[in-house]
Amino acid sequence: MRRGALLQAFEELLQSRPLNAIAVGEITARAGVGRSAFYFYFPMKSAAVAALLSDFYDEMRGVASAWLTIVDRDPRPRLEATLAAAAALWRERAALLAAMLDAIGGDRDVRR
Repeated sequence: MRRGALLQAFEELLQSRPLNAIAVGEITARAGVGRSAFYFYFPMKSAAVAALLSDFYDEMRGVASAWLTIVDRDPRPRLEATLAAAAALWRERAALLAAMLDAIGGDRDVRR
């Protein structure tokens, strides 16, 4: 529960500011937990970034699962539905993805 609150707070902050402009204290304050809770789950901000990206990857796999597992005569409707769902997910998580692309150049931990 606290881990989820921290990740949600972090992603919300990424909607308006780049990774390097967000302090751990801001994340914990927004999540309503103490600073030590952040470090219980994540050794550094880049680990929280990795967790957010892992969640995104899992969501994308879920979106693609119908395309990968269902066999039918006309795959076009399934392909169109899969692409629409993937595009919607990318739009929904656009701030996270943009923040991570911006951060790659300036944060060695994020690059790893």
